[in-house]
Amino acid sequence: SIMSDGQVQAYFSDAAQQEVTYQTSGINAEVSGGGVRINMIPRDGGNIFSGSAFLGGTASSFVSDNLTPDLRARGLARGNSVSHISDVNVGLGGPIKRDKLWFFASWRKIRTDSIIAAGYWADGRPDPTQEEQAIQNQMLRLTWQVNQKNKFSVFHDRYPKFKVHEQVAGWIPEWETASGRRDQQHALYYTGQAKWTSTLSNRLLWETGYSTNVEYLYIGYQPG
Repeated sequence: SIMSDGQVQAYFSDAAQQEVTYQTSGINAEVSGGGVRINMIPRDGGNIFSGSAFLGGTASSFVSDNLTPDLRARGLARGNSVSHISDVNVGLGGPIKRDKLWFFASWRKIRTDSIIAAGYWADGRPDPTQEEQAIQNQMLRLTWQVNQKNKFSVFHDRYPKFKVHEQVAGWIPEWETASGRRDQQHALYYTGQAKWTSTLSNRLLWETGYSTNVEYLYIGYQPG
């Protein structure tokens, strides 16, 4: 992304990647800034149907409590904590037409619910205030081997995202009405790419392509 200082990132599905490389030094001149460069090579599919699945998670019982008696005496009822984390990631690829056209599809859903220490409910209920949030990956990639020397590929990866409650930075929200919210119907995140590769000779390779990255969202208040 080119938003802000470039730290606003897209979301990627591990199951969609064939190979991931990390480069920490010696980065070439086509990269405008320093730091770690990550290169992800996506899966093509192929002539054999194959897939993968991953499931992981963390429960609140896995998190320790560092709320000291001194903090409790000052009125802090709970600290920041993890309520629930889950990650489901599946991928499947194979031939549409053998030796000619392949597909690879991937779906991922990550959910992270965090307990916010200083949020409160207007009616005084003791329930913890949580940021409930989740994001999906909905990716499809097609690869066409036009002939022995030419290959064309295209992919689209869409990320529906929502946050039921979101702490607004810089102040302590009354959770029922003053916390922010993100509706996935008003959040449009996606990346897409089309690429043509041609081996013109034993010494010359031609590549041309188009990439796009859109990150549009709306953060509003709770009803009322």
